[in-house]
Amino acid sequence: MNIDRYWRTFVSGSTQITLVEVIQDGFKAFFDFAKDYDHLEGDPSDHVRRRKYHYEEDDRKRFIREGKILYRNVMSTNDLSMVGKISSLEFEFKSIGWQKINNFKFIFTKKLDGGFKEYQTRSSEGDKEIWKLDRFDSFFQSVREIVNYRNYDAHNKEEKNDSGWALILTGHVFNLIELSETPVKPEKIKSIQANAIELLEQVIEIEDYSEDEEDKEEVTTVRAQSNESIGADLLEGKLDEMTESIEQSINESFDQINSSVNKILPYLDNMISPILFPDIMEEDQLKQTGQDFDFQPDETDEKEFEWRMAKMSDQDESQKSVDVASDLLNTTQAERELLILQKAFKATFYCKNWENIAQGPFRQEIIYNQIQNQEQWFSNVFIKSRYDQNKDSMDRQINSDLGEKYFAILERIVWTD
Repeated sequence: MNIDRYWRTFVSGSTQITLVEVIQDGFKAFFDFAKDYDHLEGDPSDHVRRRKYHYEEDDRKRFIREGKILYRNVMSTNDLSMVGKISSLEFEFKSIGWQKINNFKFIFTKKLDGGFKEYQTRSSEGDKEIWKLDRFDSFFQSVREIVNYRNYDAHNKEEKNDSGWALILTGHVFNLIELSETPVKPEKIKSIQANAIELLEQVIEIEDYSEDEEDKEEVTTVRAQSNESIGADLLEGKLDEMTESIEQSINESFDQINSSVNKILPYLDNMISPILFPDIMEEDQLKQTGQDFDFQPDETDEKEFEWRMAKMSDQDESQKSVDVASDLLNTTQAERELLILQKAFKATFYCKNWENIAQGPFRQEIIYNQIQNQEQWFSNVFIKSRYDQNKDSMDRQINSDLGEKYFAILERIVWTD
């Protein structure tokens, strides 16, 4: 079981390239819309500038020169992170002045004579301009979130197997495709659909997983062993222990599992970087206007700008590391990672459930007793007792790369009171 692999596939490799193409086509469609409804005149590259907050001095010519270069890079790249740089650009719209495209709906609505009420009225009446603007606004929101996932993928390599996290990204990917003004080629959609199906199968396997079958296998094996070497008292103790585990697993309803997944969602706000799309500025800041300068950047300008971009990129990556490189886990996430390791241990070492160091009873002991390192793990009475009975098998797991990963997960858990 591995959700991490499939959500990352959406923001890397050939799928990333497909999404970039869809996003770039969406930007072009928006500018066509803006020209059709008299919000923009001419080519957007003639009405673009870099956002002023990047510099201390007020050098409007440089903002425009660098804006032209960055816009060209955004529209020619095949990288999601670069596409996200569209949020660093402002365009001069005839109707609302200099604005970022993802702010267009908000400012446009504020400038209507009747404000939001007028916007709602026009929307309810089926106004085509408003209908299109709503779709573009939703499209831009999905772009923002997909770019954030791409940045998380680039800066965080620890596995993240949260169902909610993965399903949210999947929703944004399909929302992007469904809102695209240009049909996506069937063969490209097919690969995205295939990955989504694999991801959903992983989610279902994890969310619907119980250790009933594992425990039944353990019961059967213990009974067989009892005829040869296990005493009646030991057998009775094991059966009581496993029966209690089975009953507890059966009593866990799917609603409780969904509740556990929902607990993950509040963490998404903290994990997703706010860098690319900062909050909308105050109205007096949003009313900036500028003079157009009709010139093209020369080679010297571009080299200077690329140097500046590299420098700012280093600063951005440093900040993103602070914002999104959190490898800490809550208890729900930790139990999920340990469950996935349980399967990995079984597949690698062919161990029985009671020999598996990530088995359900061990996970319960870890969470309940807040075990966070190997020393505490061996100090737990129940874990140590079962370890002594299965020492050879468990030692092979503990001393492996998977074992190192297992204890690293314990160190990342944040406990709640």
